[in-house]
Amino acid sequence: MQEEKKEANPLDGLIAVGGKPGLFRIVGQGKSGALVESLSDGRRQVIGASAKVSALRDIAIYTSDKEKPLAEVFESIAAQDIPMPGVKASPEELFGFFEKVLPDFDRQKVYASDVRKVIRWYEEFRANGTQAPAEVEAETVQEHVSELPDEEVEAEIEASDREEE
Repeated sequence: MQEEKKEANPLDGLIAVGGKPGLFRIVGQGKSGALVESLSDGRRQVIGASAKVSALRDIAIYTSDKEKPLAEVFESIAAQDIPMPGVKASPEELFGFFEKVLPDFDRQKVYASDVRKVIRWYEEFRANGTQAPAEVEAETVQEHVSELPDEEVEAEIEASDREEE
């Protein structure tokens, strides 16, 4: 039986955490949460098990007939040779940009705040040396995970828990 190769997603291992700005790379997991590293400044912190976490690889944008994975949206943005609006741009500007990037996005389900997040995430994704999906060679989740042994990850998480008390 031939093993089916799953196409690598450059967003593997990247997450957005509710209430925390920016994107994070998963470094390790412990019993009480996950150890993550900020893409922007490299600082590590513990995210508790109750935190609202969204894996970027699982995020998609509604279109008229189906959902478009965020990686494909990033590819489309990278392929465009148009200026990207700032995150404080008006909804009309944001939707005008998004219409060029993803012409069939569902205008009833995609809000200006969604477009702002996509722009913010794309800018951080690119600014921190992460290549656009179309430019990335195949890689696996394991390449995103630090070589820290489980004991060290768990020790960092426990130390962080003690600091919060």
